[in-house]
Amino acid sequence: MQQPAWNNLTPDFRRQVATRNCLELAKLTPKVVTYQVPNKQLAVDWDHVILLKYCAGAGPQRHGTTIIWNAYAGFTRTDVTPRTLIDRVERSSPVTWLDMQAYTDVSGGRGPLSYVLGQLQLIPIENKKTHYSWLNGRYLQTVNPYNLSKSGKQSLILLTTTNEILIQDSAKRLNEKWDIANKIRRIQQMNKEYNNELYGSHYLATVQVPADLRKFQIRIQTLLVAYVEKHLPVNWTATERDKIVDAARHNQPWPLDETGPAERTERVDI
Repeated sequence: MQQPAWNNLTPDFRRQVATRNCLELAKLTPKVVTYQVPNKQLAVDWDHVILLKYCAGAGPQRHGTTIIWNAYAGFTRTDVTPRTLIDRVERSSPVTWLDMQAYTDVSGGRGPLSYVLGQLQLIPIENKKTHYSWLNGRYLQTVNPYNLSKSGKQSLILLTTTNEILIQDSAKRLNEKWDIANKIRRIQQMNKEYNNELYGSHYLATVQVPADLRKFQIRIQTLLVAYVEKHLPVNWTATERDKIVDAARHNQPWPLDETGPAERTERVDI
């Protein structure tokens, strides 16, 4: 029985990957994918996306293309970059890129940012001139270094689908990104459980905010203030920024000595 994960590949390339049950990402190009869907007609099954492979463009597709690997439908290519596809999810979901920066900060991670929305854990891999391919951490089972004698870093990844994938990226880096994505997912789960308890309780004072969730809530507000600060003729210290965040969270008057950019200290009705 043929695995649906290898659907929509040219016969020769499908035989290559099926024989080893391993996909070498460097050899996955638009030429070996037989199924194409135009960007405006594309509907992505995000629940079962394993990989978004970025392919540099040329000619009319100079901005690049994406190969989508789906656990049940196989491969599809389309005429936009992976980041464009992820941005569509971000703009239609409650989790923004600013949220992801805050989640990453409180989880001890660094850039480039992953995008985590529940079980969807898109981790950037293989940087190609500011463009990345993206692996879904949901499908990762093990990540190990491969071919250490060669120059460059490679990782052999065993997926929960029992397929393997060989990528040109560091196993150490990918494992760190995977670990941070799992931490972010746990904070998101805390948020869900906290809200369920909060809005289902008759005694709100007894509902405690988990420590990591509290850190995230404060961090996202600090990042918002820092973003605004970049575009104002001011230079607040970290202590002043914390005071502003705390005042804003509790809808209090402007906390610094000066009256602030808007020359107002009254409470704002929201």
